[in-house]
Amino acid sequence: MPKRLKTLLIALSLVGTLLTGCGEEAQEGSTEDESAAETQLDEEQIEVAASFLPVYLLTLEVAEGAERLELDWIIDPAAGDPHNYQLRPDDRVKLERADAVVINGLGLESFLHGVLEEFEGETEVIVATAGIEPLPARDDGQGGHHGAGHEDDHEAGHDEGHEEGQDEGHQEHHGEYNPHVWTSPLQAARMAETIAAALGDLLPDQRELFAENAAALAGELRSIHEELVAVVAAAENNRVVVNHDAFPYLARDVGLEIVGLLNANPGAPLSAGELAELAREVELNVAAAIFVEPQYPDDAGRTLAEMTGLPVHTLDPGATGEARLGWFVELQRENLAALRAALLGE
Repeated sequence: MPKRLKTLLIALSLVGTLLTGCGEEAQEGSTEDESAAETQLDEEQIEVAASFLPVYLLTLEVAEGAERLELDWIIDPAAGDPHNYQLRPDDRVKLERADAVVINGLGLESFLHGVLEEFEGETEVIVATAGIEPLPARDDGQGGHHGAGHEDDHEAGHDEGHEEGQDEGHQEHHGEYNPHVWTSPLQAARMAETIAAALGDLLPDQRELFAENAAALAGELRSIHEELVAVVAAAENNRVVVNHDAFPYLARDVGLEIVGLLNANPGAPLSAGELAELAREVELNVAAAIFVEPQYPDDAGRTLAEMTGLPVHTLDPGATGEARLGWFVELQRENLAALRAALLGE
């Protein structure tokens, strides 16, 4: 039940109680008012807030054409990095109004923990990564090595035990898991399907619409995934350096190997000594290319390129961008083109 209507029904119930001693006519009037409010439930909007841009974009695609659903974001698409975000007063207002909040999960939205606990039982929390086998967070300063992954390995056998309560366990251990699931088109497809199922529970009469939208989006994303797999399979060298630990799910799913990170933490540039050590690691592992991100300065990437002779390309995790229909798929296609250029020279 939408929060505003719940408040309205409570108020009308109290009015009815107060009027009990005023005669049968007053009681009948109160009953009519309550009945009208109940009828209005079918017409009231459901307010949904999405935590940050990728989650908002997936929800936007799933909810396209829906009636009585109002979607907003918490972190502005231009604000970017949710890792160290601080909740603002107007963000809290959005959360107080929201009937549901869509989050990535896996510890990413630590800024929401206390607030969502306050609204427990009143606000539905939709964890978009529910059911997806999480990767561990990087536990060293050099980045992980990620081999090829296949959909069958992750689509089957992992749903049980992860659908319910996944975010509670993961959020309690902030930093235990890598949260950047959406950077893999394969996993983003699953996130869209999870969001669609949850929205269908909120608005059952539009369940079919949500499912159809999610299926169309997931089909596009899985097609991009297949193209990515083909590109990496055709490459003589699948080893890359990336800006920060945003792409392990993509690497696992398409067969990339990440052999170095330009930033151990987003926005924290390497020292000269650390950059020299990274150059040695990159040369030892014979990387094919360096990828920078548009959200952060590319100084370290350019310097590493001068030290190693490797080409520099851009791989965008999508933390900032355009909050419109179609942009999420466009972003994935741009990343596909960047990998094709870097690994195949096309």
